[in-house]
Amino acid sequence: MSNYLEADSYFSAYMSAYPGGPHAEDALYKRAMSNLKQIQYTSIGFTGIRKKIPYDRDISLVRSARLNFAQYLKEYPEGTHAGEASEWIKKLWEREGQHELEIASFYLKKKKKPEAALSRANRILEGDYPEEIKRQAASIVEAAREKLLPEDTGKEGKTP
Repeated sequence: MSNYLEADSYFSAYMSAYPGGPHAEDALYKRAMSNLKQIQYTSIGFTGIRKKIPYDRDISLVRSARLNFAQYLKEYPEGTHAGEASEWIKKLWEREGQHELEIASFYLKKKKKPEAALSRANRILEGDYPEEIKRQAASIVEAAREKLLPEDTGKEGKTP
């Protein structure tokens, strides 16, 4: 009934009380979906109505949903919702990656803190993020390293 926070609580309580219960598979999947529904919003555009998952705010529910979907796949690899869970994991990894990229870019451009941007971007490169996200992170790493070089580098044949 669109009360996803309460639903998450009930699914979590069921899983705690009956970890191997007859409805554990559905409870785990629905818990992940309730995390997702708490942040998902509807966007109306020229191409129609679409559901969107923001990545520019607190992404703790995005991460929680992804981890719940991953747990679902681990416990029920041949489960009823395994295909859907796998697809959601991919989408949510992309959203988390976009969030991390935004933060790294912010540190690089607005805050002028290349060390922090380098750290964030390197975490992306070490993670399981999609290749497009990693490619963008690599360009942030490159830009951050350039900013960290001494000013006279390359002027008189000096190298770092």
